[in-house]
Amino acid sequence: MGPSSQNQSDSVVRLRVTHSNLKANFVELRMDYHMSIESVKVKLSFHCGTSPGAMRLQLRTASGTYELDDDRRLLGYYSPKDEYV
Repeated sequence: MGPSSQNQSDSVVRLRVTHSNLKANFVELRMDYHMSIESVKVKLSFHCGTSPGAMRLQLRTASGTYELDDDRRLLGYYSPKDEYV
């Protein structure tokens, strides 16, 4: 594990966040696998200013892009890994 992984719970993932309308690149944000997609949107709203209801989340991996379109599902359902976008 690298230095940024120290003291990280097994249920936490570090995701790189981008926004389609903002040029700013966000630092990695830590998200818990047990958070609902709705909770992820609320957390992101504090960083980007977009209301959760207006968000469309995608998870980008080397094998493709996945829509996180069910607010009731837990983040862990989508099996994110550290540094996914």
